[in-house]
Amino acid sequence: MVVFQGDALRFVEVKFRDDGELSALALDEVVTQSKRARLRGAARAWLNQRNEDWPDIAFLVVLLAEDGTATWTDDAF
Repeated sequence: MVVFQGDALRFVEVKFRDDGELSALALDEVVTQSKRARLRGAARAWLNQRNEDWPDIAFLVVLLAEDGTATWTDDAF
Protein backbone atom coordinates (compact mmCIF):
# COMPACT_ATOMS: atom_id res chain seq x y z
CA MET A 1 0.00 0.00 0.00
CA VAL A 2 1.26 3.49 -0.80
CA VAL A 3 0.07 6.37 1.37
CA PHE A 4 0.92 10.02 1.07
CA GLN A 5 -0.03 13.28 2.72
CA GLY A 6 1.66 16.53 1.91
CA ASP A 7 5.39 15.82 1.51
CA ALA A 8 5.30 12.46 3.31
CA LEU A 9 5.22 9.23 1.31
CA ARG A 10 4.93 5.85 3.02
CA PHE A 11 5.12 2.35 1.64
CA VAL A 12 2.98 0.37 4.05
CA GLU A 13 3.24 -3.31 4.95
CA VAL A 14 0.26 -4.60 6.95
CA LYS A 15 0.54 -7.84 8.94
CA PHE A 16 -2.25 -9.76 10.68
CA ARG A 17 -2.31 -13.04 12.56
CA ASP A 18 -5.34 -14.28 14.39
CA ASP A 19 -3.39 -16.49 16.80
CA GLY A 20 -2.22 -13.54 18.89
CA GLU A 21 1.47 -14.26 18.31
CA LEU A 22 2.21 -11.32 16.03
CA SER A 23 2.66 -8.81 18.86
CA ALA A 24 5.22 -11.09 20.52
CA LEU A 25 7.42 -11.23 17.41
CA ALA A 26 10.26 -8.81 16.75
CA LEU A 27 9.96 -6.56 13.71
CA ASP A 28 12.78 -8.55 12.02
CA GLU A 29 10.66 -11.70 12.35
CA VAL A 30 7.52 -10.01 11.06
CA VAL A 31 9.18 -8.47 8.00
CA THR A 32 12.15 -10.62 7.05
CA GLN A 33 15.20 -9.39 5.17
CA SER A 34 13.96 -11.03 1.96
CA LYS A 35 10.55 -9.37 2.36
CA ARG A 36 12.25 -6.02 2.96
CA ALA A 37 14.26 -6.48 -0.24
CA ARG A 38 11.07 -7.20 -2.21
CA LEU A 39 9.36 -4.15 -0.67
CA ARG A 40 12.32 -1.92 -1.50
CA GLY A 41 12.30 -3.20 -5.08
CA ALA A 42 8.57 -2.56 -5.42
CA ALA A 43 9.00 0.92 -3.95
CA ARG A 44 11.86 1.66 -6.35
CA ALA A 45 9.74 0.53 -9.31
CA TRP A 46 6.79 2.64 -8.12
CA LEU A 47 9.02 5.71 -7.73
CA ASN A 48 10.70 5.15 -11.13
CA GLN A 49 7.30 5.24 -12.84
CA ARG A 50 6.64 8.72 -11.48
CA ASN A 51 8.54 11.91 -12.01
CA GLU A 52 7.90 13.42 -8.59
CA ASP A 53 10.14 14.54 -5.76
CA TRP A 54 9.26 13.19 -2.31
CA PRO A 55 11.44 14.66 0.43
CA ASP A 56 10.06 12.33 3.13
CA ILE A 57 9.94 8.63 2.11
CA ALA A 58 9.85 5.69 4.52
CA PHE A 59 8.44 2.22 5.13
CA LEU A 60 5.63 1.87 7.64
CA VAL A 61 4.77 -1.49 9.21
CA VAL A 62 1.31 -1.96 10.71
CA LEU A 63 0.60 -4.95 12.97
CA LEU A 64 -3.11 -5.74 13.28
CA ALA A 65 -4.28 -7.72 16.29
CA GLU A 66 -7.25 -10.05 16.37
CA ASP A 67 -9.19 -7.54 18.51
CA GLY A 68 -8.74 -4.85 15.84
CA THR A 69 -6.03 -2.82 17.54
CA ALA A 70 -3.18 -1.64 15.37
CA THR A 71 0.45 -1.03 16.25
CA TRP A 72 2.50 0.80 13.70
CA THR A 73 6.19 1.53 13.26
CA ASP A 74 7.09 4.43 11.00
CA ASP A 75 10.46 4.40 9.27
CA ALA A 76 10.59 0.69 10.14
CA PHE A 77 13.58 -0.12 7.93
